[in-house]
Amino acid sequence: MKTLLKAIGWFFLLLIAIPVVWLGSGFAYETWQTYVHRFRLTIEVETPDGLKSGSGVMQSAWTIKASWIPQTGGVIPSLRGDAVFVDLGNGRNAVAILGMGPTGSQDGIASLAALAFGRAKPDWFIDAPHWTGSAELNFESIPTLVTFTDLNDPNSAKAIYATESVFAAWPRRRVTLDEFATTFGSGFRLRRATVEMVPIRSWPLRLLGLGGEPITRGIEKQLAWITQIRGYLNGKFACNPSIESCLEVGHFKRN
Repeated sequence: MKTLLKAIGWFFLLLIAIPVVWLGSGFAYETWQTYVHRFRLTIEVETPDGLKSGSGVMQSAWTIKASWIPQTGGVIPSLRGDAVFVDLGNGRNAVAILGMGPTGSQDGIASLAALAFGRAKPDWFIDAPHWTGSAELNFESIPTLVTFTDLNDPNSAKAIYATESVFAAWPRRRVTLDEFATTFGSGFRLRRATVEMVPIRSWPLRLLGLGGEPITRGIEKQLAWITQIRGYLNGKFACNPSIESCLEVGHFKRN
């Protein structure tokens, strides 16, 4: 009996000692760590009937992989949220998708806060959870905007605003696609896009679903097919972003 009690005592002592040694050794700082922040993306469009806008809260998470584990290291970004839908009136619409570039194939949405605040330095995401306020995105950093001529038809999507930097030769030249006026008529123009930092639930409150600004959901209210399609909107199993628009469900909703 004494031997059993002694073994139990050593067991609980080890339970206490291991975390203490772990923290003191520095290994705790070599484990996988995730830094999370949330922001509200707002898109504003000028129309003949006045200013129209849409907004949505997204969550950006950056995980630093443990460097002491073989074949790991580096950072993994991820995003949760829905595309931002702007009702332009009279059946017209503009959607800021979760992608960038002329075909939406460039992934920089998780870095929108850094781009807006001009803080895209190494490891910026570590400080991002403490940022406050709002800032305007420059026009090269705005997500791709598309429109659906028929909201019930995913194949009716057309890019109406996108930018891409090309280093074909010096000096640097920018290729810009801006078809608001061409698509909708005179008086339509992208005015601006802003990013506002919003509070996120702190642990352990987020485990209980309490506090913070919730991630905006509900894009399926405008795009009902979003829950029915898998993969590319055009129904193909492969896509070449250099020659066609490779829009997929992930450009409109990420869980």
